[in-house]
Amino acid sequence: MAASEVRLGYGLSSEPPQLAVGTPATVNVTVTNTTGTPVTCKKLTLTLAVGEGGEAFTTKADAAIIKVIFPQDGWSRQTHTEDNVLVLVPGRKVQKIEDELVFGLIDVKVNNTPGQAELTIVEETTAEARTIRRHTKFSGGFTLGEFLPKAPSVRAGEEVELTWQCDNHKDEKLFLHWSEGPAEGRDVSRDKSTRVTIWRDTAFRLSADQGGVTYALSTFITVQEPHLVVHKLISKGPCVLWQRPSPGTMPPLIPPPNTLGSWVRHYTATSDGLLDGSVQTFRSSAQAGLRITVRPPAGAEHGASARAAGDCPDGYDPGRQVAVPVPCGSRVTVDWDLKDTGPQPSPHRAVVPALTWHSWGTGVLVPDATDPR
Repeated sequence: MAASEVRLGYGLSSEPPQLAVGTPATVNVTVTNTTGTPVTCKKLTLTLAVGEGGEAFTTKADAAIIKVIFPQDGWSRQTHTEDNVLVLVPGRKVQKIEDELVFGLIDVKVNNTPGQAELTIVEETTAEARTIRRHTKFSGGFTLGEFLPKAPSVRAGEEVELTWQCDNHKDEKLFLHWSEGPAEGRDVSRDKSTRVTIWRDTAFRLSADQGGVTYALSTFITVQEPHLVVHKLISKGPCVLWQRPSPGTMPPLIPPPNTLGSWVRHYTATSDGLLDGSVQTFRSSAQAGLRITVRPPAGAEHGASARAAGDCPDGYDPGRQVAVPVPCGSRVTVDWDLKDTGPQPSPHRAVVPALTWHSWGTGVLVPDATDPR
Protein backbone atom coordinates (compact mmCIF):
# COMPACT_ATOMS: atom_id res chain seq x y z
CA MET A 1 0.00 0.00 0.00
CA ALA A 2 1.05 3.58 -0.53
CA ALA A 3 2.54 5.57 2.34
CA SER A 4 -0.30 8.09 2.06
CA GLU A 5 -2.80 5.43 3.15
CA VAL A 6 -1.57 5.17 6.73
CA ARG A 7 -4.05 6.66 9.19
CA LEU A 8 -1.46 7.52 11.84
CA GLY A 9 1.56 9.81 11.59
CA TYR A 10 5.09 8.58 12.35
CA GLY A 11 8.31 10.36 13.28
CA LEU A 12 11.82 9.27 14.25
CA SER A 13 14.22 10.82 16.74
CA SER A 14 17.16 9.52 18.71
CA GLU A 15 19.06 9.91 21.96
CA PRO A 16 21.59 11.39 21.47
CA PRO A 17 19.91 13.59 18.80
CA GLN A 18 22.84 13.16 16.41
CA LEU A 19 23.09 9.50 15.53
CA ALA A 20 26.80 8.67 15.34
CA VAL A 21 28.05 5.52 13.63
CA GLY A 22 29.57 2.78 15.76
CA THR A 23 27.85 3.92 18.96
CA PRO A 24 24.82 2.72 20.98
CA ALA A 25 21.66 4.84 20.85
CA THR A 26 17.96 4.89 21.60
CA VAL A 27 15.66 5.33 18.59
CA ASN A 28 12.29 6.87 19.46
CA VAL A 29 9.27 6.16 17.24
CA THR A 30 6.54 8.76 17.74
CA VAL A 31 3.04 7.71 16.68
CA THR A 32 0.59 10.61 16.24
CA ASN A 33 -3.15 10.72 15.61
CA THR A 34 -4.20 13.98 13.92
CA THR A 35 -7.57 12.80 12.58
CA GLY A 36 -9.57 14.35 15.43
CA THR A 37 -11.14 11.00 16.38
CA PRO A 38 -9.63 7.94 18.12
CA VAL A 39 -7.99 5.42 15.75
CA THR A 40 -8.17 1.74 16.67
CA CYS A 41 -4.75 0.14 16.15
CA LYS A 42 -4.53 -3.65 16.31
CA LYS A 43 -0.80 -4.02 15.68
CA LEU A 44 2.37 -2.09 14.78
CA THR A 45 5.27 -3.89 13.09
CA LEU A 46 8.60 -2.05 13.07
CA THR A 47 11.37 -3.41 10.86
CA LEU A 48 14.85 -1.91 11.19
CA ALA A 49 17.02 -2.25 8.12
CA VAL A 50 20.05 -4.37 9.00
CA GLY A 51 23.41 -4.81 7.35
CA GLU A 52 26.66 -2.92 6.84
CA GLY A 53 25.39 -0.19 4.47
CA GLY A 54 24.22 3.40 4.93
CA GLU A 55 20.52 2.42 4.77
CA ALA A 56 20.86 0.04 7.75
CA PHE A 57 20.49 0.96 11.42
CA THR A 58 22.46 -1.94 12.80
CA THR A 59 23.98 -5.27 11.83
CA LYS A 60 21.93 -8.44 11.79
CA ALA A 61 23.90 -9.81 14.75
CA ASP A 62 23.45 -6.68 16.88
CA ALA A 63 19.67 -6.57 16.27
CA ALA A 64 19.23 -9.36 18.84
CA ILE A 65 19.95 -7.03 21.79
CA ILE A 66 17.33 -4.36 20.93
CA LYS A 67 14.67 -3.83 23.61
CA VAL A 68 11.43 -1.82 23.54
CA ILE A 69 10.15 0.71 26.10
CA PHE A 70 6.36 1.05 25.82
CA PRO A 71 4.53 4.37 26.37
CA GLN A 72 1.81 2.79 28.53
CA ASP A 73 0.81 -0.47 30.17
CA GLY A 74 -1.11 -2.88 27.98
CA TRP A 75 1.33 -3.02 25.05
CA SER A 76 3.52 -6.08 24.50
CA ARG A 77 6.10 -7.38 22.02
CA GLN A 78 5.38 -10.58 20.14
CA THR A 79 8.17 -12.92 19.18
CA HIS A 80 9.32 -12.97 15.56
CA THR A 81 11.73 -15.16 13.64
CA GLU A 82 13.83 -12.09 12.72
CA ASP A 83 15.42 -10.06 15.55
CA ASN A 84 15.12 -6.77 13.61
CA VAL A 85 11.32 -7.13 13.25
CA LEU A 86 9.55 -5.71 16.32
CA VAL A 87 5.87 -6.68 16.50
CA LEU A 88 4.04 -4.44 18.99
CA VAL A 89 0.51 -5.37 20.05
CA PRO A 90 -1.84 -3.37 22.29
CA GLY A 91 -4.22 -4.91 24.78
CA ARG A 92 -7.93 -4.37 24.22
CA LYS A 93 -8.07 -1.41 26.63
CA VAL A 94 -5.33 0.58 24.85
CA GLN A 95 -6.16 -0.15 21.20
CA LYS A 96 -7.61 3.33 20.62
CA ILE A 97 -4.88 5.89 19.94
CA GLU A 98 -6.19 9.40 20.66
CA ASP A 99 -3.15 11.70 20.40
CA GLU A 100 0.51 10.64 20.68
CA LEU A 101 2.55 7.64 21.78
CA VAL A 102 6.34 7.27 21.87
CA PHE A 103 8.01 3.85 21.65
CA GLY A 104 11.69 3.70 22.64
CA LEU A 105 13.97 1.20 20.92
CA ILE A 106 16.94 0.94 23.24
CA ASP A 107 20.36 -0.67 22.81
CA VAL A 108 20.46 0.01 19.08
CA LYS A 109 24.14 -0.39 18.16
CA VAL A 110 24.51 1.82 15.08
CA ASN A 111 26.60 0.26 12.31
CA ASN A 112 29.76 1.91 10.97
CA THR A 113 28.47 3.46 7.71
CA PRO A 114 27.04 7.03 7.48
CA GLY A 115 23.78 7.42 5.58
CA GLN A 116 20.00 7.42 5.89
CA ALA A 117 18.93 4.48 8.06
CA GLU A 118 15.47 3.08 7.24
CA LEU A 119 12.65 1.93 9.50
CA THR A 120 9.65 0.27 7.83
CA ILE A 121 6.36 0.63 9.72
CA VAL A 122 3.28 -1.49 9.08
CA GLU A 123 0.11 -0.46 10.91
CA GLU A 124 -3.05 -2.52 11.25
CA THR A 125 -6.04 -0.22 11.77
CA THR A 126 -9.11 -0.49 9.50
CA ALA A 127 -6.68 -1.98 6.98
CA GLU A 128 -2.99 -2.79 6.74
CA ALA A 129 -0.78 0.08 5.52
CA ARG A 130 2.96 0.54 5.16
CA THR A 131 5.32 3.51 5.33
CA ILE A 132 9.07 4.13 5.66
CA ARG A 133 10.87 6.64 7.88
CA ARG A 134 14.58 7.53 7.78
CA HIS A 135 17.11 8.85 10.28
CA THR A 136 20.51 10.34 9.44
CA LYS A 137 23.66 8.61 10.66
CA PHE A 138 26.83 10.70 10.93
CA SER A 139 30.44 9.65 11.07
CA GLY A 140 32.10 10.13 14.45
CA GLY A 141 33.68 13.36 15.64
CA PHE A 142 31.67 16.33 14.43
CA THR A 143 28.61 17.11 16.60
CA LEU A 144 25.94 19.80 16.36
CA GLY A 145 23.32 20.62 19.00
CA GLU A 146 21.72 23.05 21.46
CA PHE A 147 20.24 25.23 18.70
CA LEU A 148 18.27 27.83 20.71
CA PRO A 149 17.18 31.50 20.61
CA LYS A 150 18.28 33.80 23.44
CA ALA A 151 14.63 34.87 23.76
CA PRO A 152 11.70 32.71 22.55
CA SER A 153 9.43 35.75 22.06
CA VAL A 154 10.29 39.27 20.83
CA ARG A 155 8.61 42.41 19.54
CA ALA A 156 8.24 43.13 15.82
CA GLY A 157 11.42 44.53 14.27
CA GLU A 158 13.59 43.36 17.16
CA GLU A 159 16.94 41.65 16.59
CA VAL A 160 17.15 38.10 17.92
CA GLU A 161 20.25 36.07 18.73
CA LEU A 162 20.49 32.37 17.89
CA THR A 163 23.18 30.15 19.39
CA TRP A 164 24.31 26.55 18.91
CA GLN A 165 27.04 24.14 19.92
CA CYS A 166 29.40 22.78 17.29
CA ASP A 167 32.30 20.52 18.31
CA ASN A 168 35.14 19.00 16.28
CA HIS A 169 34.21 21.28 13.40
CA LYS A 170 36.50 20.93 10.37
CA ASP A 171 35.25 21.22 6.79
CA GLU A 172 31.51 20.85 7.44
CA LYS A 173 29.31 23.60 5.97
CA LEU A 174 26.66 25.15 8.24
CA PHE A 175 23.73 27.12 6.83
CA LEU A 176 20.94 29.01 8.61
CA HIS A 177 17.58 29.13 6.80
CA TRP A 178 14.45 31.19 7.54
CA SER A 179 11.56 32.50 5.44
CA GLU A 180 12.90 36.06 5.06
CA GLY A 181 16.55 35.07 4.66
CA PRO A 182 18.64 34.34 1.55
CA ALA A 183 17.26 31.56 -0.64
CA GLU A 184 20.46 29.54 -0.24
CA GLY A 185 20.65 30.27 3.51
CA ARG A 186 23.20 32.23 5.54
CA ASP A 187 26.63 30.61 5.74
CA VAL A 188 27.48 30.31 9.46
CA SER A 189 30.19 27.66 9.07
CA ARG A 190 32.66 29.58 11.25
CA ASP A 191 30.15 30.88 13.82
CA LYS A 192 28.43 29.62 16.95
CA SER A 193 25.84 32.41 17.04
CA THR A 194 24.22 34.95 14.75
CA ARG A 195 21.67 37.80 14.87
CA VAL A 196 18.54 38.21 12.75
CA THR A 197 15.81 40.89 12.71
CA ILE A 198 12.26 39.54 12.41
CA TRP A 199 8.78 41.08 12.12
CA ARG A 200 6.60 37.96 12.45
CA ASP A 201 6.61 34.44 13.89
CA THR A 202 9.63 32.74 12.32
CA ALA A 203 10.98 29.20 12.10
CA PHE A 204 14.76 28.75 11.78
CA ARG A 205 16.61 25.71 10.44
CA LEU A 206 20.31 25.07 10.99
CA SER A 207 21.73 22.44 8.63
CA ALA A 208 25.13 20.79 8.37
CA ASP A 209 26.52 18.84 5.42
CA GLN A 210 29.00 16.07 6.03
CA GLY A 211 30.05 13.60 3.38
CA GLY A 212 26.81 13.92 1.42
CA VAL A 213 24.63 13.56 4.55
CA THR A 214 22.62 16.51 5.85
CA TYR A 215 21.71 16.94 9.52
CA ALA A 216 19.30 19.69 10.58
CA LEU A 217 18.05 21.30 13.79
CA SER A 218 15.08 23.66 14.06
CA THR A 219 13.79 26.29 16.45
CA PHE A 220 11.00 28.86 16.48
CA ILE A 221 10.58 32.45 17.68
CA THR A 222 7.22 34.16 18.14
CA VAL A 223 6.54 37.86 17.66
CA GLN A 224 4.30 39.38 20.34
CA GLU A 225 2.67 41.88 17.96
CA PRO A 226 3.32 40.98 14.31
CA HIS A 227 4.31 43.78 11.95
CA LEU A 228 1.00 43.65 10.08
CA VAL A 229 -2.17 41.62 10.47
CA VAL A 230 -4.83 42.46 7.89
CA HIS A 231 -8.51 42.00 8.68
CA LYS A 232 -10.31 44.45 6.38
CA LEU A 233 -8.39 46.35 3.74
CA ILE A 234 -9.92 48.69 1.16
CA SER A 235 -7.67 50.45 -1.32
CA LYS A 236 -8.84 53.52 -3.23
CA GLY A 237 -5.51 54.14 -4.91
CA PRO A 238 -2.30 52.43 -6.08
CA CYS A 239 -0.98 49.61 -3.88
CA VAL A 240 2.51 48.13 -3.61
CA LEU A 241 3.11 44.69 -2.05
CA TRP A 242 6.45 44.47 -0.21
CA GLN A 243 6.22 40.72 -0.41
CA ARG A 244 4.22 39.12 -3.18
CA PRO A 245 2.10 36.07 -2.39
CA SER A 246 2.67 32.72 -4.04
CA PRO A 247 1.18 32.08 -7.51
CA GLY A 248 -1.53 30.12 -5.78
CA THR A 249 -2.84 26.61 -5.21
CA MET A 250 -6.42 25.37 -5.44
CA PRO A 251 -7.95 24.03 -2.20
CA PRO A 252 -10.20 21.05 -2.93
CA LEU A 253 -13.96 21.66 -3.13
CA ILE A 254 -15.85 18.45 -2.43
CA PRO A 255 -18.19 17.73 -4.13
CA PRO A 256 -16.98 19.42 -7.35
CA PRO A 257 -18.22 23.03 -7.66
CA ASN A 258 -20.54 22.26 -10.60
CA THR A 259 -22.66 19.94 -8.42
CA LEU A 260 -26.25 21.13 -7.89
CA GLY A 261 -27.13 21.84 -4.22
CA SER A 262 -25.72 23.71 -1.19
CA TRP A 263 -22.35 22.79 0.25
CA VAL A 264 -19.85 23.85 2.92
CA ARG A 265 -16.16 23.10 3.56
CA HIS A 266 -13.83 24.06 6.41
CA TYR A 267 -10.07 24.70 6.38
CA THR A 268 -7.29 25.86 8.73
CA ALA A 269 -4.59 28.26 7.48
CA THR A 270 -0.99 27.33 8.38
CA SER A 271 0.36 30.73 7.28
CA ASP A 272 -0.86 34.21 6.36
CA GLY A 273 -2.32 34.40 2.89
CA LEU A 274 -5.03 35.58 0.53
CA LEU A 275 -7.98 33.43 -0.55
CA ASP A 276 -9.80 34.47 -3.70
CA GLY A 277 -12.55 33.01 -5.85
CA SER A 278 -15.28 33.94 -8.30
CA VAL A 279 -18.77 32.85 -9.25
CA GLN A 280 -20.45 32.77 -12.66
CA THR A 281 -23.46 31.18 -14.37
CA PHE A 282 -23.95 30.39 -18.05
CA ARG A 283 -27.67 29.69 -18.30
CA SER A 284 -30.73 31.90 -17.86
CA SER A 285 -32.29 29.49 -15.34
CA ALA A 286 -29.15 29.14 -13.18
CA GLN A 287 -28.18 30.82 -9.90
CA ALA A 288 -24.97 30.37 -7.93
CA GLY A 289 -23.42 31.85 -4.78
CA LEU A 290 -20.10 31.80 -2.94
CA ARG A 291 -19.23 33.00 0.57
CA ILE A 292 -15.87 32.91 2.39
CA THR A 293 -15.81 33.45 6.18
CA VAL A 294 -12.56 33.82 8.12
CA ARG A 295 -12.35 33.43 11.92
CA PRO A 296 -8.80 34.45 12.95
CA PRO A 297 -7.18 33.45 16.27
CA ALA A 298 -7.30 37.13 17.27
CA GLY A 299 -9.43 39.92 15.85
CA ALA A 300 -12.87 40.10 14.31
CA GLU A 301 -14.52 37.59 12.00
CA HIS A 302 -14.59 38.82 8.40
CA GLY A 303 -15.46 37.56 4.94
CA ALA A 304 -16.85 38.27 1.50
CA SER A 305 -19.57 36.87 -0.75
CA ALA A 306 -20.79 37.05 -4.34
CA ARG A 307 -23.75 35.78 -6.37
CA ALA A 308 -24.42 35.28 -10.05
CA ALA A 309 -27.60 34.56 -12.05
CA GLY A 310 -28.63 34.20 -15.67
CA ASP A 311 -26.82 33.62 -18.92
CA CYS A 312 -23.28 34.92 -19.60
CA PRO A 313 -22.48 35.09 -23.32
CA ASP A 314 -18.73 35.11 -22.70
CA GLY A 315 -17.72 31.59 -21.73
CA TYR A 316 -14.38 32.84 -20.38
CA ASP A 317 -15.75 35.54 -18.05
CA PRO A 318 -14.87 34.48 -14.44
CA GLY A 319 -17.79 36.53 -13.04
CA ARG A 320 -18.09 38.18 -9.64
CA GLN A 321 -14.84 37.95 -7.70
CA VAL A 322 -14.06 37.92 -3.98
CA ALA A 323 -10.75 38.09 -2.10
CA VAL A 324 -10.29 37.68 1.67
CA PRO A 325 -7.07 38.11 3.73
CA VAL A 326 -6.43 35.11 6.00
CA PRO A 327 -4.13 35.39 9.07
CA CYS A 328 -2.16 32.33 10.12
CA GLY A 329 -4.18 29.93 12.29
CA SER A 330 -7.55 31.12 11.01
CA ARG A 331 -10.54 28.86 10.63
CA VAL A 332 -11.90 29.32 7.09
CA THR A 333 -15.43 28.35 6.04
CA VAL A 334 -16.41 28.21 2.36
CA ASP A 335 -20.13 27.98 1.47
CA TRP A 336 -21.34 27.63 -2.09
CA ASP A 337 -24.66 26.78 -3.74
CA LEU A 338 -25.83 26.06 -7.25
CA LYS A 339 -29.40 25.95 -8.62
CA ASP A 340 -30.82 25.39 -12.10
CA THR A 341 -34.61 25.63 -12.44
CA GLY A 342 -34.71 24.95 -16.17
CA PRO A 343 -36.71 22.05 -17.62
CA GLN A 344 -33.46 20.11 -18.05
CA PRO A 345 -31.12 21.20 -15.24
CA SER A 346 -27.51 21.11 -16.34
CA PRO A 347 -24.78 21.50 -13.70
CA HIS A 348 -22.27 21.94 -16.52
CA ARG A 349 -23.80 25.28 -17.46
CA ALA A 350 -23.56 26.88 -14.02
CA VAL A 351 -20.37 26.72 -12.00
CA VAL A 352 -18.55 28.14 -8.99
CA PRO A 353 -14.91 28.25 -10.21
CA ALA A 354 -12.19 26.77 -8.03
CA LEU A 355 -10.79 28.81 -5.17
CA THR A 356 -7.18 30.00 -5.23
CA TRP A 357 -4.98 30.20 -2.11
CA HIS A 358 -2.02 32.62 -2.20
CA SER A 359 0.29 31.95 0.74
CA TRP A 360 2.80 34.38 2.22
CA GLY A 361 5.42 31.75 2.89
CA THR A 362 4.90 28.01 2.48
CA GLY A 363 1.65 27.49 4.41
CA VAL A 364 -1.40 25.69 3.05
CA LEU A 365 -5.12 25.48 3.74
CA VAL A 366 -5.65 22.18 5.53
CA PRO A 367 -9.12 20.63 4.95
CA ASP A 368 -11.06 19.73 8.10
CA ALA A 369 -10.81 16.00 8.74
CA THR A 370 -14.50 15.88 9.78
CA ASP A 371 -15.78 17.19 6.44
CA PRO A 372 -17.14 14.55 4.03
CA ARG A 373 -14.61 13.30 1.51
